[in-house]
Amino acid sequence: MKRQRIGGIGSAPFILGCVLTGCIVVGITGCQKEEIHSYRVARSPDSTPATAAPVQQPQAATPHVIWTAPDTWREVETTNSMRKNTYLASNGQEIAVSAFPGDVGGLLANVNRWRGQVGLDPIVEQELEGHIERIEGVDVIVADIDGTSERLIGSSINVGDGLTWFVKATGPADLVGQIKDELIAFSSTFHIHDHSDGAHDGSHDGSQDHAHESASAPVEPADDEPVSITTSGWMPPAEWTAEENASDILMAAYLSESGGRITVTSLVGDGGGMLGNINRWRSQLGLDLVQSLDEQPLKNLGGDAVLVDLVALDGGERMAAGIVPIGGQTLFFKLTGSASAVEAELERFEAFINAEGVERTSSP
Repeated sequence: MKRQRIGGIGSAPFILGCVLTGCIVVGITGCQKEEIHSYRVARSPDSTPATAAPVQQPQAATPHVIWTAPDTWREVETTNSMRKNTYLASNGQEIAVSAFPGDVGGLLANVNRWRGQVGLDPIVEQELEGHIERIEGVDVIVADIDGTSERLIGSSINVGDGLTWFVKATGPADLVGQIKDELIAFSSTFHIHDHSDGAHDGSHDGSQDHAHESASAPVEPADDEPVSITTSGWMPPAEWTAEENASDILMAAYLSESGGRITVTSLVGDGGGMLGNINRWRSQLGLDLVQSLDEQPLKNLGGDAVLVDLVALDGGERMAAGIVPIGGQTLFFKLTGSASAVEAELERFEAFINAEGVERTSSP
């Protein structure tokens, strides 16, 4: 057994522990590509603080989401780790399938993120309905966005598995327009797999695609060895308590005495990119999107880790977020609440991100 000591973010690669003995990996699959993972880490035997978050047992079975692609589409290799699948339509247009935990900031934030990708300004909540199409009979919402130089058609799909699924095509306006009906029809086929319904009529089911998963979705650390995490001194501050009924998507969730909420999430790869996530958070607070990271003040936490601090225009809400790349994943630490609640926890929050004493143990 190899044993490697890992210190704070600034001194070595950082892996989170939640004062909890081992690591339960909850893989959320679509097409059996386990690209989005959450972890719960049990406390080590020698560390049993009263404030430690309780271990929540995973559900007996993780839902499998399946879909049926048009006959004229061809699946191609997915080199982007944030995607579940990539297709090419008969006219050469690329279509991307992805999924993220929860509502990813909400519909308005997602539409504004797409608008930013094609060079358009964000819209406000009152304008949203005029920019989307709700598909009858399914929980699918489509946005057709004609940008400054490209057109983007994206669908947001909710099938009830705890994720939001996205299908997106971006490119020349005429090519993207040619496949709009196919993209909508494709998006409408997404559903949780019932083993009694089969999946052999062109549907994509994970059991048929495991070999491709290993080639296109690196979810383990770089050495590809099984990893457990132990902690000797890493724990939430005494002023924080574990949030009851927190989503299994989260690695950890706490509520502070000041009224702030602290969450930790792990996403494969860069989690959509630093700029994309910052703009999503800015949109949630009603702030204008930025075109580059040069426009957004960031605090360097050491290595590639950074902290961003955002305050809503009216000064009411505030969000501090730590972005911590580790191996093939990115950890997202978020502190949200009123401006005063976040200010009261900011020092503890940063110390929490930079916690020392985390060890990674890998099997031989």
